Amino acid sequence: NNLEKVKRQLAKPISIKIKNEEGKEDEFFLKRLNIEQQAIMMELSRRIQTKMENTRNFQLELQDKMDELIGITPLTTPVIIEDEGDFVNAGDSTIIKPEKIPKALLIKREHELIGGQVRFKVALINNTRTALTTLKISFDIPDALKWVMYEPKYERKGDSILIPKLSINEKKTVSLYLEPLNCLNSPVNATVSFFDAKDRPQAIVMDPKWVSITCPIFFTKEEANLARLKHLQRTLNHQQKKLIPISNIEKIHIIFSTILSVVGKRDIKLVYKDFSAKDKLGEAWFYGVTKVKEKRYVIYILLDGENNALELEVSGDNDEHITGFLAEISNEIRQELLKHKVISVDDRFYNMRCSVLLGECSFCGGPISAKLVEKYKQGESINCKFCGKLIPNINKI
Repeated sequence: NNLEKVKRQLAKPISIKIKNEEGKEDEFFLKRLNIEQQAIMMELSRRIQTKMENTRNFQLELQDKMDELIGITPLTTPVIIEDEGDFVNAGDSTIIKPEKIPKALLIKREHELIGGQVRFKVALINNTRTALTTLKISFDIPDALKWVMYEPKYERKGDSILIPKLSINEKKTVSLYLEPLNCLNSPVNATVSFFDAKDRPQAIVMDPKWVSITCPIFFTKEEANLARLKHLQRTLNHQQKKLIPISNIEKIHIIFSTILSVVGKRDIKLVYKDFSAKDKLGEAWFYGVTKVKEKRYVIYILLDGENNALELEVSGDNDEHITGFLAEISNEIRQELLKHKVISVDDRFYNMRCSVLLGECSFCGGPISAKLVEKYKQGESINCKFCGKLIPNINKI
């Protein structure tokens, strides 16, 4: 008799009462599942979960293919792995415990040369099922690269970029702009730290990305005249310029001689030079041919004492070699001027654009407002309100 009562009780539907919008109770009846029906529901749940996972993996594959098309190399580093589980029965209910699903934060990184600078991109993709918070990308930049600026404008502390939150399946990218100070073949390293959904600290190391800036080796046999050189300059595919501040302009003769000596010690031809101490102006044209592939280069130098500026311009067919050559000769010129005590170690002897984008005057180091920085980006020359000197602009950024 007791067994029959239990069977009749189990056969009754489960009653659930829910208040509606009017405050009245609506009653719903749920039918209990027998053992066979529970097995069917378990199999159906497994299939649905498998299809959802396959769809998500397909989306990630498409994303990776898109990144591959634009030249970004993926690096996957596991972060957390949930415990393995299965279906269990608890009384009248069927509980689905999560299967073992790897959770990962993807790091993708790549670099390219833009206008004599290295643009280094790092993308973070949250492939976990929860949001990540308080992310910090800590960079280790080689000494031969100077960190000039970055975008977008996340908070920066030292050599670290702070990202408040990375939602589920969200991707965020940070771009660093690095100014080469010399030729190099060095890795850029980074560590990403963050907090997971359970507020546990996590950290992963980015696979190093090597940055190579090579300098051309010249072996120039043929001669050239100035008219031919100017025509060649217009036909070459790539051109880069650096504008460097010169403070001790009273020694302009020593400065000009030093520049010619540094550039001329390579196997290239000095085609034209003109110097006037009275006008505080020096100009020179060089012609060079590389030893290996016989690529032609045009080097133009303008020392403008009135504006306290040294302009270095290199034209050629290889953007990477131009970047390396500009970095190499500007660094050697600085070392020679330091040796002759024309400049001091505190002088800002690097591209004016770097100083301005960092919000500092190229001459006195005084702060430059964001409004003036934006004008400079648009190609305008600006004046420092502290030292009064003109910061000329030769390139729109």
